[in-house]
Amino acid sequence: MGSRSRLRRRCTGFTLVELLVVIAIIGVLIGLLLPAVQAARETARRMQCANNQKQIMLATLNYELARGELPPGSIWFNENNVNEVRVGVLARILAYAEDTALHDLLDPETPHVDANGDTIPSHLWQTADGTYLSSFVIEMYLCPSDSTDEVYTRFGTPRARFNYSASNGSMTRNTNSSCSCGELAAWNEFGLMQNPTNVADRPDYSGPFSRFEFATKLQQVTDGLSKTIFFGEVRPECSIHALAGWLSGNNGTGLVSTVIPINYDTCDDNAPDDCNRPCNYATELGFKSNHPGGAQFALGDGSVHFLSEEIDHWTYQYLGGKDDGIPIADDVF
Repeated sequence: MGSRSRLRRRCTGFTLVELLVVIAIIGVLIGLLLPAVQAARETARRMQCANNQKQIMLATLNYELARGELPPGSIWFNENNVNEVRVGVLARILAYAEDTALHDLLDPETPHVDANGDTIPSHLWQTADGTYLSSFVIEMYLCPSDSTDEVYTRFGTPRARFNYSASNGSMTRNTNSSCSCGELAAWNEFGLMQNPTNVADRPDYSGPFSRFEFATKLQQVTDGLSKTIFFGEVRPECSIHALAGWLSGNNGTGLVSTVIPINYDTCDDNAPDDCNRPCNYATELGFKSNHPGGAQFALGDGSVHFLSEEIDHWTYQYLGGKDDGIPIADDVF
């Protein structure tokens, strides 16, 4: 009987060590890839955020072209305090941002009064079917990097979020006696102008906007539109004023100051230091964003620039002031 040749099959596969090495390599690659993906997403969000500010500035300049003056930043109160219309720039520019339907619903130039002739606050304005106008979400006013809910009810009525506020320039800030910030005096040393506490004492103001019922003309921006901040980013969860929503007349527009450093942290309701809480009326009224390292600002010429939170603080003040006469280097942006 002839012998039979036997074929031996060799089983191939990974050893345990080889498998662990492969897993480790995959883990490293994922670790390298995720930050790149996150960075790409943040870049896209930042571009959309900048585009929103460009639209806001275009609408603001169209308003000025039609009216001969900028809209008020907001209206805290009128001198007469009778049948007042307490809405500011974010409500008034809608007709010039191709949102005439909502603008007409708001009717921001006409006092809203009840059957007794008493003024109805803007956060209580409603449509015919009872929908609160303050709950209308305006995409142009939302930065996609902010994770805050688009509509919230912290004040009882629904308020839609906004992330862009009109600049008061380099104005000193006041304090909240029940939530007082001890650092305020030091930051106020950078203020180019003193913040008035009474409408009757209203002086000139540093930036293009205020929260009193008067408006700036572009001729007053003598430092140049391309060197003056008109709008910057804010975060509602970090500011008791911004939480009031885009329709409120006391939402911080025309009140936010460059005196407070960019991205100063005021986002913790329970912070042990009131300077880091959104209730303090001081550091909460600074520009801040969810972008790493800084925030975006719209200048009067319609351009949008990212300013580092490490910017020289005096340079930041001069960008805030509309007529301080201090030249700004071109390479600051």
